[in-house]
Parts: sequence; structure tokens; C-alpha cells
Amino acid sequence: MSQEPEDVKPKLNLNITYEGNQITVKVKPNTKFAKIFQAAEQRFGKESGTFKFVYEGSRINKEDTPAE
Repeated sequence: MSQEPEDVKPKLNLNITYEGNQITVKVKPNTKFAKIFQAAEQRFGKESGTFKFVYEGSRINKEDTPAE
């Protein structure tokens, strides 16, 4: 019988594409997008604030979370 910790939170895989290159970022549902934006900009070698993120035609704000 295996025992798993009760506080295991699910993680989401976010796929971010820029100029034909794609990265996958694993995040918790309550992680603010500001942290995700920063990670994507670092991985693509861009300065902070360079990217604007959109999901299904709506702009994503840095204070939003994937759970919202």
C-alpha cells in the first residue's frame, strides 16, 4: 500500500510559443502570472516586460493566476 502526502497540489503545464519556439512551464494553479512571465522571458532571452500574454483573445494580467 503506497502512501501519498495529502497536501500534493496539482501542477499545470503551460505551453508558451514565441517565434516558432515552444517552452513548457509547470506551475501551481495559484502562481501569479508575473512569475510565469519572468520565467518565459528568461528562457527566451528577452528583457523583463518584453512580452504581452494573451489567452483565447483576452490579455492576461500579471496579477492573475491560472486558477482564475
